[in-house]
Amino acid sequence: MDRYQFEDTVSAYLDNELNLSQRKEFEDYLAANADTKDFVADIKNTIEALGKMSKIQISSAFMTNLYSAIDQNKSRAFQKREKNKTIFGFTPLYAGFLSVLIIAFIGIGLNTITNYGDAAPGMEYSKQDEIFPDPKGNSGNINPDVLAITESDTTDSLTEIHQKKYNLQDRIQLVKDR
Repeated sequence: MDRYQFEDTVSAYLDNELNLSQRKEFEDYLAANADTKDFVADIKNTIEALGKMSKIQISSAFMTNLYSAIDQNKSRAFQKREKNKTIFGFTPLYAGFLSVLIIAFIGIGLNTITNYGDAAPGMEYSKQDEIFPDPKGNSGNINPDVLAITESDTTDSLTEIHQKKYNLQDRIQLVKDR
C-alpha cells in the first residue's frame, strides 16, 4: 500500500467498511509509518467534532430566497453587460482604432506587392517585343521605350588610347625565359 491508497481508505477504515485483508494491510501500513497514526487520529477527532455540533435551523423559504437572489444577481450582471456594449470584445473606441489599423495594413500591403510578370506602369509592351537581341546575331524588334538611354562610357574609348609598350626583357626574367 502506498500513501495515496492509504489516504483513500482512511474513511472506510474509520467507518469499519474494509474487509479483513484490506484492514490488515491498512494496519500494517499504520505500524510501518509513525506519522500516519497522527493523521488517522486527526481525522477521527474532526469527525467527532462535526458530530457534536448543533444543527443550524433555516427557514422554509431559504431555498426560494436563495434562488431569487441568484436570479437578481444574474439580471444585474446582464444589464451591466448591455450598458458596456462591445464589438468582438472591444469597446467602440478600440474597435474603431483596430479597424483603421487593419484598413491601413491592407492598403500598405496592396501598394507594396508588385507582380513581377507585369510591366511597370507607363512601360507596357507586348510579348512580341524583345528587349535583348537574338544571340544568333539577329537584331529582332527592340523597343527603345523599354531600354534606358545610356551615355557613352569611358571604357568604350580605352581601345582607342595608344598605350606605350615597354620592353622589359632585360629587366624581368620569367620562368620560360631561361
